[in-house]
Amino acid sequence: MALDRQKVGLVVLNWNGTSVLPHCLESLEGASNASIHEIGKLLVDNASSDGSDHWAEREFPDWEILRTGSNLRYAGGMNTGIRAWLDRGMDYILVLNNDIRVDANFIDPLVADLESGTPRGAACPRIHYMDEPRLLWYGGGQVSRNFRITRHRGIRRPALGKLRQSGATEYLTGCALIGKAAFWRETLGFDESFEFYGEDVDLSLRARKAGWALRYVPDSLIYHRVGFSSGGGSSEGKLRSQWKATRQLLARHVSPAMRPLAYLAWSAHIGLRASAAIIRGEKNLPASMATAMRKEGKSS
Repeated sequence: MALDRQKVGLVVLNWNGTSVLPHCLESLEGASNASIHEIGKLLVDNASSDGSDHWAEREFPDWEILRTGSNLRYAGGMNTGIRAWLDRGMDYILVLNNDIRVDANFIDPLVADLESGTPRGAACPRIHYMDEPRLLWYGGGQVSRNFRITRHRGIRRPALGKLRQSGATEYLTGCALIGKAAFWRETLGFDESFEFYGEDVDLSLRARKAGWALRYVPDSLIYHRVGFSSGGGSSEGKLRSQWKATRQLLARHVSPAMRPLAYLAWSAHIGLRASAAIIRGEKNLPASMATAMRKEGKSS
């Protein structure tokens, strides 16, 4: 059965993206031209100081630039774009980091999957590392029931077998996330109290509680420059932000009785990550983790 043409609004969030924005917008131009759908293109700029918003305005004149005037972080910037497209009657809204490059056949598989069943509300593509394009970064997400420990399925592995099959996912990553207009209206988008990280997991947990089905669609493919917006994979600032977001998620989505055990489980999880980092040769990561947790613990 032929798929009806839908109105899909793209939201690319930008902050000082001079080094990554050209690849992102160029690839999205190709995907937009290849799609059967009506594509709207919006760049939300979070008060960049490097001129990347003005560069995009010159080089990609068919992209609308929406300047926030201040850095609203991920949640605030994305919500600004989501509200703009909802006001214009879009059927779907697709939010995207600026540090990605998409496959030409990126948009249509996502829409086709969400159109094929209810109550499907939102979906993510298959995401590979930009620097190691054979390896998965996101092949669907898992969240433990009691402690809300999150993990990407298939991370750092080739996309084989079940990782190439569409299906339900327990959480969506905000790196590239498409939702029906009704999904965005009911969930109210991302919670802006999350400063950095965790807002996509929180959205996923709230959406599932409200009855929305979340989907992983591997026929849609993108590549992600992991860690660009947060200063790198092992930066202390990134790790502090992740730990702060984790505490916020536990406070919201874990019962008070289970919360002490959840903190222990997360501490063990972080220890395993540190061990894996040592094996991979990331010698600085364990020390950065310990410093970040100590500093964040003192500030809480």
